[in-house]
Formats: sequence, structure tokens, C-alpha cells
Amino acid sequence: MPGTIARFLRIGMAAVRLGALYGAGVFLLLLLLGTWTGEWAGAAGVIISSYAAQAGTLAVVAMLFLAAARHFGYVALWLLLVGAWFAGPMARWTNLGVMAGFIFWSVAAIPLYLVGMPGVAGPRPHRRPRLTGPAIVLGCWALLMALALATTPPEHLFIASAITGSFGAPPELLLRFARVIWGPAPLLIFSETFERWRRTMISIRPPAGA
Repeated sequence: MPGTIARFLRIGMAAVRLGALYGAGVFLLLLLLGTWTGEWAGAAGVIISSYAAQAGTLAVVAMLFLAAARHFGYVALWLLLVGAWFAGPMARWTNLGVMAGFIFWSVAAIPLYLVGMPGVAGPRPHRRPRLTGPAIVLGCWALLMALALATTPPEHLFIASAITGSFGAPPELLLRFARVIWGPAPLLIFSETFERWRRTMISIRPPAGA
């Protein structure tokens, strides 16, 4: 019994640390987004809204799962994020909503990607510097984020009524192909993450007969 209690305490503390790190990352990105757009009232509304509270509750439960299941929990969280992307912005939002949605999806996904990199990638032997999968993903991700931030009117990020177009719109070509440009990105990011997870699981699997 004492051993079981100690194990649950370790899981709980690990969940608290992961949740705090992830939450701080999301909070910081929202503050940066508010700084970039100047929409402080909108950013504060997102942070304190009931929707954010519900998402925070889900994040706490997810972090408990992550602390308990570690590698499998990490993949499960990514599946939730990718599923939310295709069930939400891609399925029900306008093209302009997809551009704004990708920014907010990234706010939730970037901290998870960074939190998981040390634990999922696993140790690697010393090699000459080269372009790695995470470096390519983060570089392309940054370009897509920069393009979305530079072309999406700030009002469209925090004011739902602005989707009507009264504050202007991004270039017509980008708007027309928004689903092609930003749509596949979450799935591609998850694919790279899953491949690193798969290699890690193979590397930590005990040899047959051990």
C-alpha cells in the first residue's frame, strides 16, 4: 500500500509539473499574440473565457494521462489535437477561419511539441550537425505561422463577428487556397512526431528473451 501511494504521488507531481509547463507555454504564446495584434482585450477574453476553462480542465486530465502513460499518453494528446483541428476549423469554419484557427491551434500545439521533444526523441549518438526532422518541422511551422499572422487581420483572431469581413480580408489567393496551405499541416506535424515516438519505442524495447 505505501508503495502504491508513493507511485500515485509521483504520477501526480509529474502531472503538475507537465501541466504547469504546458500551461505556461500556452499562456506565454497568448500574451505574445496579444502583443502582436494589439488586441489585449480579446486575448484576455480568450484566457478567462469559459471555453478556456473547459480546455484547461481537459488539459489537466490529459496531463495526468501523460504522466501515467508517458509515451502513449503523448501520442494520445496529439491525436486529440489533430482530431480537434479536422472536426473544427477544417470541417465547419470558413477559409478565413482556417487561417485564424491555425494560429490558435498552434498556440495549443507548440508547447506540447516542445515539452515532448526531450522525452520522445530519446538519446542519440554524437554526430555531425545536420538538418533533423524537428528542425524542418519547426522551420516550416514558423513560416506557416508567420504567413498566417502577417495576412490575417488582427480583429479576426479575437472577435468572432469580424469573420463577416467588415475589417478587411487577406489576399484573395491565400484566402482561396487556405485549406490547401494550412489544412494538412497539423497532420504532417503529428506524422513527424509519431515517427520519432515509434523509433523511441523501438529503442527502449527490451531484447527478445531478456
